[in-house]
Amino acid sequence: MKYLQYIILASLITLNLSCGSSSSSTGTSVNPHAQKHQQVHQEFAVQQAQKTLRDDFIKDIIGSYIGNIPCADCEAIEYQLKLNENLSYTLKLMYKGKSEKIIKIDGFYSLTDTFLILLDEKAGSMNYLTKADNGLLLLDKNGSDIQGELAEAYHLDRVH
Repeated sequence: MKYLQYIILASLITLNLSCGSSSSSTGTSVNPHAQKHQQVHQEFAVQQAQKTLRDDFIKDIIGSYIGNIPCADCEAIEYQLKLNENLSYTLKLMYKGKSEKIIKIDGFYSLTDTFLILLDEKAGSMNYLTKADNGLLLLDKNGSDIQGELAEAYHLDRVH
C-alpha cells in the first residue's frame, strides 16, 4: 500500500533527523536547547509527511461512485456519491420500487485518523466509508465493516 509507505517514511525521517546534535564525545553533556530544536524539526517532518499522505489520499478518492445497497422496505437504494477535492460531496439516493424521487444531499466530508471517509450528519447513519478495490465500501454507523451475507452489497463502484 502506498499509504503504508508514507507512514514508514515519516517514521524513518523522525528517527534519522539530527539537527544540532548536542552530546559531547563522551556522551555525558546534553544541551536542552538543542534537544528542543531537534524535537521541533522532527515534529515538523512528521506533520509534513502526514499532510502529504492525507493530500494524496484525497486526490486518490475524489470522483463519483454508485451502487445499489440493501433496503428493508424497497427493492434497493440507488446510492450515488460524488467526492470533491475541496472536501464537499453530493449524495443522491433513490429508493427503487418505492419512489422515483431522487433525494439530493450536499455536504462536507472529513478523514478520520485511520483514513475513513466521514460524511457530515446530513448523510444520516450511513456516513462512514473506506477505500476498497475499484471503489468505496459503506461501513456501519460506528465505522466498522458490515457483516453478514449482504456485506458485499455495500460496495460502491467508481464511475469515471
